Amino acid sequence: MDLDSSKDIEQETLFDKKISIENILTEDIAQFHLKISGNKISAARIEGSFDNYFEYSKQLKSNLWNKGLNISLDNVTLYPYHLQIAYVQTFEKLLGNALEVSNRAKYLRTIILELERISYHLSFISILGLGISYPLLFSKAISLRKLILGSINDITNSSDSESYINFGGVSKDIDVKLTNRLLSALESIKKNSIRLKKKISRNSLLKGLLQDVGFLSRDSAKKLSLVGPIARASGITADVRRTDPYAAYETVQFNVPVYDSCDLFGEVMVRLDEIIESIFILKQLLSNLPEESLNQKFIHDQIPANNSVMLIETP
Repeated sequence: MDLDSSKDIEQETLFDKKISIENILTEDIAQFHLKISGNKISAARIEGSFDNYFEYSKQLKSNLWNKGLNISLDNVTLYPYHLQIAYVQTFEKLLGNALEVSNRAKYLRTIILELERISYHLSFISILGLGISYPLLFSKAISLRKLILGSINDITNSSDSESYINFGGVSKDIDVKLTNRLLSALESIKKNSIRLKKKISRNSLLKGLLQDVGFLSRDSAKKLSLVGPIARASGITADVRRTDPYAAYETVQFNVPVYDSCDLFGEVMVRLDEIIESIFILKQLLSNLPEESLNQKFIHDQIPANNSVMLIETP
């Protein structure tokens, strides 16, 4: 098909729905023009750019790598820690042997990843409690999430506003006093998560609100290339932390919770089980923190002109 004929076909397509999304990093607006046929999207056109790093490219070209990388990382800090670490590890992977992140820094990064995982799961459960008008579930999940957010803030908060995640390691260490406070908070969250799981699984009314809701078969989940807790609620066992470990995941033991109910009940159970597994991971990390430095400096002009890909398991 030549270019002119493809333009004619696009002009003949009547798009009946438009969605606008703002990129918070670049303030660009991307518009999705959709053609809806029943409950499916039959055609689509995207206008605008959603490339986070397009605006950075000018700065990266006109500055030294040191300054350019810091510009990028300052903007990435708007994202959750999972994506910050994915971004940083992509550069570190590109450097290869030129930069070896210390084991202590890897452990501390993994601690933040698992705390954030628990936070996201509790957020999901609190929203669920609000949606099904179950105030006890909502209030309990909210109170537990406050404990986690407080712990994340204790670990990452810096008086000089320096980013906690940086190229070559992390900016702040964890001491014995903070470790003990964190372990105490985790024990409380573990006990309450077990109670929540028992309450949901044994309450026939509550269980009935979740079973067969949002049904998604294993085959459908595979076709949609779903990952994470949603996929594991449909019997898919994939977990990048296990299959392609990064940070300090290869040093810890944990189970990958999987359910085959293929519905909302299964997803809730996966998330509650993952909270318990995350606490198990965190206790291993905290009890075996290596005595090493937090950062390794590297020469920025050593970064090769090449490509690298980093997989990460987000909650």
